[in-house]
Amino acid sequence: MRRQVLSAAIGLGACVAAPAAARESVAITIVGKIEPSCRLGLANNTLDVGSLDSGGSARIGFDLDCNTPFQMSVASRNGGLAAGYEGPVTGAFERSVAYRAELVMPLDDGSQIETQCDSEALAANAACGLVSSGLQTAIAQSGSLTVAWQASSQPRLAGDYSDVITVTVEFAP
Repeated sequence: MRRQVLSAAIGLGACVAAPAAARESVAITIVGKIEPSCRLGLANNTLDVGSLDSGGSARIGFDLDCNTPFQMSVASRNGGLAAGYEGPVTGAFERSVAYRAELVMPLDDGSQIETQCDSEALAANAACGLVSSGLQTAIAQSGSLTVAWQASSQPRLAGDYSDVITVTVEFAP
């Protein structure tokens, strides 16, 4: 019996007497990603400017949520407010109303980007309505588009006038 106790004691001593393991650690790298995102929001996509008999202006607001640098552009389908009636007319009537469009977009650093173009240029030259945020973002910001037109010395054809302005946002290249 003495042998068994001694063997057990020697075995226990070996466990206790062994040097402690060195401290070990591992570094864990945690990675994730947030995809770039730009969203335009518009409560009402019709801007009724009322009478075009005299000069005036009208503004429409929109929301932008863009978590990456971006560029915006403005384009016009008709290059002005075009008369809905396209039939023959006797007399020297204007069939379109030119306007100036101004896009203003606040940025997260407190600055803003803006562009101003005549409607004819918005139809013919996409570069006129192109503006970049540089390195800035616009998270939950509210921008605006204002159109302004002048009175005409020439009579305008009676009826409804319209144009479609397209505001586009895309990631900066």
